[in-house]
Amino acid sequence: MDFAKYVALLRSKALYFFRIDKFDDPFEGTISRAEYEDIVARAKKGEQDGRLPPEWRGKYFDVLMQNARNGRRSCYVNCWHFNEGESEAMWRLYSQSSFAIAIKSRYCKLRDALPTPSESGRPHVGPMLGRVTYLDHFKEQLPTGNLLVPLMNKRPSFQHEQECRALIWIPEPDDYVLHPDPDAIFAKYPVGLSIDVDLPSLVEFTAVSPLAPSWFLESVADVTVRYGFQWPTIASSLAAKPYI
Repeated sequence: MDFAKYVALLRSKALYFFRIDKFDDPFEGTISRAEYEDIVARAKKGEQDGRLPPEWRGKYFDVLMQNARNGRRSCYVNCWHFNEGESEAMWRLYSQSSFAIAIKSRYCKLRDALPTPSESGRPHVGPMLGRVTYLDHFKEQLPTGNLLVPLMNKRPSFQHEQECRALIWIPEPDDYVLHPDPDAIFAKYPVGLSIDVDLPSLVEFTAVSPLAPSWFLESVADVTVRYGFQWPTIASSLAAKPYI
C-alpha cells in the first residue's frame, strides 16, 4: 500500500473491504463457461416444465443470470498476499511509487482480528477468510452448490498473487429477484466497507519498499508511533546488499 493508505489504516483502525465488481479484473466473482451452460440448460428445462411462478415465465434465464451476478455486487473483500517471504513482483505490481509499505501478519492473526457480525454491528454475513483458488473459466468448472465459490476464485494468470482474502456479504432483500429494477438495489450498496480490527494483534511489523530512500523508513516508524502503535518498521529484505 502507499503511505496515504497506511496512514488511513492507522487513523481508522479498520481494514477496508472493496466491492468485488469494482475491481479492474472483469472476471472477478464471475461464473465459468461450464456454469453458464448449466444455467442455459436449467432455464430451458424450467420453461418447458411449466412449473415456474407466473412472474418468471419467459424470463427464467434472466432470473438465474441475475442471481449469478449478484454476488459480485453484494460482496466485499480485503486482500492479502500469502507467502513465506517477500515478492519482488508484488512490490512492483502493487506499489504506485517507491514510497510503499507492506504489513506482515499471519493467517491465524488475521482470522482472530476480524470481528464476528454481531461485534461489527453491521447487517452482513462474515467476515469469512480463505485462500483464493485459480481455475480457468473457459476450461474448468468451479465447484457448485456454494454461491461464494466464484468470489474466491481467479484466473490462473493471477496465480502469482497467492491471494488470501477476507470476504463480507451484504444479503440482498428477499424480493430482489422480483424487483422491477434489481440494478437500482445494488446502486445503493457502498463501494467499500471499513471494518474495525485490533491492529496491534494483527500486525507483526511493517516493511518499506526496497526502492524507498532511507529516510522513508524513519518517517513510517515515526508516524506509526505517533498514532500509538509499537510494532517494528523494517527495511525490505530485498534491499539487502550482496556479499560481492
